[in-house]
Amino acid sequence: MPTLQYQITLGSTTIAPTSQAALVSLTAEATLAIPVNTCRLVVANPPSLAVGDAVEVKLGYGQTPQSVFKGEVAHLHWALTGLEVEAVSQLWRLTTTHLNLLFEKSTAKAIAADVARRCRVSVGRAEEGIQFPVYALGDQVSAYGHLRHLAEQCGFDLYGDRADQLVFAPYQPSQTHEFGYGVDLLAYDWSQGPSPITGVEVYGESPASQGQGDKAYSWLTKKEVKGSSGKRSGTVLYRVEPTARTQALAGDMATALLKSHRGQRQGWATALGNPAAGLGDRLSLAKLPVAAHNGRYKITGVRHRLSQRQGFCTTLQWQEEP
Repeated sequence: MPTLQYQITLGSTTIAPTSQAALVSLTAEATLAIPVNTCRLVVANPPSLAVGDAVEVKLGYGQTPQSVFKGEVAHLHWALTGLEVEAVSQLWRLTTTHLNLLFEKSTAKAIAADVARRCRVSVGRAEEGIQFPVYALGDQVSAYGHLRHLAEQCGFDLYGDRADQLVFAPYQPSQTHEFGYGVDLLAYDWSQGPSPITGVEVYGESPASQGQGDKAYSWLTKKEVKGSSGKRSGTVLYRVEPTARTQALAGDMATALLKSHRGQRQGWATALGNPAAGLGDRLSLAKLPVAAHNGRYKITGVRHRLSQRQGFCTTLQWQEEP
């Protein structure tokens, strides 16, 4: 196997295996459930650093290490082992910004892009999603909270990619990473549980689909705007969405919500370091002792760990593909 290489940019300094500054350990994490990607490093004989300095981590084998994290220094702490550096992705700005905005005749992509621009967050892959007659954002919820809700309405994922850019799009994997038992798989966990939700009903704001048009307002009619998906028996999730001004729009939201709440196979897998694996990619589990566990799954979390004692390992959280 080719020799493991790394290039770690801290401010204006780049650390490599032959540098005077020595990397003691590194953990880079990203998950769909948490808005901000993080990286924690311990460096002996470190360069001069300050909060806000740029950080980029590249890992790999041979002469072509790949970027696994990009962000900025958020916290510095000295310990006996060296300087502990905590870095975060730029999406942290979405979590601390509160906005009052009103959009008219805008797609979900246009709304997300405008919010990202105001928060100085770069946008990578983004798709149009739903077009809303009117969409309001209030400062009682963070910008990230609003975009997370918007993504949920469209059935999209929302996260920061390895280039530290916002992704606002449905699951469409461009890469598949195979972890094979007896090849590179070190450990794995596989579980399956029932969904607590059997159906979803979304209640919108009247009247758009009752012949009044999407420019009309709720007080013009008492007719109900409602969309549903799944079964009406069992545990039904009821959601009020004032932005759903048509029956079709309410139905699309209900379908997306039901899909996100359905029972899923999920778990995690740890293998020898795989710097190419990222959020939104596909994981293929192969040659497992239990044949039913083999399959293709959606990667929902990535953790790269590198240390002098344990070497380079990658742990992927996964769930059943939609």
